[in-house]
Amino acid sequence: MKPQGSQSRRRFLTGAAGAGAALALGAFPRPAAAGVFNVRDFGAVPDNETDNARAFADALDAALQAGGGEVLVPQGSYRLEAPWIVPNGTVDLTLRGERGAYLMAGPGLDAGLLQIGRRDHASGQVENIGIETLRLHGRGATDPGTTNANAIELGNCLNVVFRDVHVQSFAGRGFIGHKPNTKEKGALRRWEHVTLDRFSVRFTGLEAILIGYEPGAGGATVDTIDMRGFLANKAGKRVTDSGAGVGGVYLAAIQASVRGGQISGIANDDGESGFLNGMILRKAMGELSGLHFEQNGNNQDRSCDLFLEDAHGMAVTGILHSCEDPRAARCGTRVWSTGNALTAIRMEGGPKHVLDYVLDLRRAANPDYRAITADPAPARALIQRL
Repeated sequence: MKPQGSQSRRRFLTGAAGAGAALALGAFPRPAAAGVFNVRDFGAVPDNETDNARAFADALDAALQAGGGEVLVPQGSYRLEAPWIVPNGTVDLTLRGERGAYLMAGPGLDAGLLQIGRRDHASGQVENIGIETLRLHGRGATDPGTTNANAIELGNCLNVVFRDVHVQSFAGRGFIGHKPNTKEKGALRRWEHVTLDRFSVRFTGLEAILIGYEPGAGGATVDTIDMRGFLANKAGKRVTDSGAGVGGVYLAAIQASVRGGQISGIANDDGESGFLNGMILRKAMGELSGLHFEQNGNNQDRSCDLFLEDAHGMAVTGILHSCEDPRAARCGTRVWSTGNALTAIRMEGGPKHVLDYVLDLRRAANPDYRAITADPAPARALIQRL
């Protein structure tokens, strides 16, 4: 017999996300050309020992020379000692893995394992790109030799879909995306219509997902992001100071739609440092629905699970904060913006953990909020008002 709490949690999240789940999924980009280019045909060996960087590059080049197509990665573990790069200007390309296809970061890799539309170029873009059923593995979230190793980097782009992609054990970030921060005349600055569908990130040294801003290097707010059924777990393993990062999942977008996801364990292993927030959303309009936050924050001052900063006109519904650990975040949802509608925000805690507030509206203006609950009353106050 399942615990009653699990049943209520499932009903809460399912009901909250029901409207979003009913919407049809976006069309997955498919190549205009019918060609399928198997990396094994170009010399790739799935033994997790051979360096397959050349074979993967050659398969991709063949698809590009054919005017588009599908690069197929069969089942197995493929070590790469250099990044797999989809260059700017690529159109109509799918990278697809069979079930059990793994890209393994080799000891010599200290850069993004999969780079699409290089983010260090301000001209050219990739368009109509699909990445499907791939697993990317790094060499550990705290590996001292790979401080800059990210899993996926996405630059100038239009219509890019990641579906059933899983990232694990990278010392850098699981996914990073932003358009170049440049005002150079004639430079293309585009990052639009990107979908992360069933995208999971586990064990990263820095942010699990970072879109629209790169700390220390500038950046530019991206245009549109759509996230469906995502997981961010155990991020921030290398963050040893609260000022080193603001959120394990960071989105700065003009339009954001986030439906169904779990953000958990956004904390350093020492239990005292790490990211202040489980998830931070900046600049955007759109919707957040059916999100579960658990065990984030390391009990730092001003920490929270969900932070809406300068995000105006967001419809937020079905947010569940749950925790048993006394070191977790001090606040559930914090709002520093105007005109947001917040419905059905709930805290389920334990006897050891007490939040300061489930919902903090001290710097919000014109909020519309309803159905704020806590059980068994694990908060000093449900709502902190203006």
